[in-house]
Amino acid sequence: MDLRFSWIKKSALYIGKKRAVKLVRLHPYEMSLIHNHPNVFIQTKSLRNWVHIMPSGTPLFPGLGASVIYADAFNILKSDLWGSVPLGRNSHWKKLLLEHITHIYPSAKLLDRIQALDPGIGTDRIHGDATMANMVSLEIKPHRFMARWIDPCWRPYLPADRRVDVAKGMQSAWNFEGVVSLNQKPFFIPRLAEAIKTASEMTSSDDEVINTWLLVHIARLLRYQTPRVLKLFTEVLVDYYGCKL
Repeated sequence: MDLRFSWIKKSALYIGKKRAVKLVRLHPYEMSLIHNHPNVFIQTKSLRNWVHIMPSGTPLFPGLGASVIYADAFNILKSDLWGSVPLGRNSHWKKLLLEHITHIYPSAKLLDRIQALDPGIGTDRIHGDATMANMVSLEIKPHRFMARWIDPCWRPYLPADRRVDVAKGMQSAWNFEGVVSLNQKPFFIPRLAEAIKTASEMTSSDDEVINTWLLVHIARLLRYQTPRVLKLFTEVLVDYYGCKL
């Protein structure tokens, strides 16, 4: 895949009191999403006072439930991105995903769950990496916030299915950002998960597919993490979902 630096190269993001400069490489399709959906995405060069909201809240907004803002961000995906001009179906994603997971986390149970997915799903335009780390918020009035997204992610082994995005939200509901950035341990946040599902208009019939994509997302991320994070989320895969190697 031909990746190149985009015109939204640099962002100064605040997580608690930490400042991080983020460089991103975007595929041309990802760049077009940002350009064509200004109500969904913000150019990272324009962030300035926009901040991350962690699952437990930030010092800037003490006592504010992250679920409210994060749910609003998913409502924006639902209304302004997923339902925009449909994409053609990606007929090769399942074969590519099976090859990818077999290489990085060959759990028989996880591979069986992937095999059970409908290969024909999805014509949605999706974010692809809709975690809390890629959602930013701006206080426009006291206790009133505007949410936007950054850093969309296109991969050939992901179908254009909105449940892929919702499962990324479930990754954050497992306190992934807190584990990585704040040295916390994984724990599930039901209130956050329910807020995301409600905003996304997911039903119980979607739960199995969402959980499969959650496991795929976690498995894909393990190889990029520190030994501590790798150990903790491998335990989540094994102890909570039975996905042993």
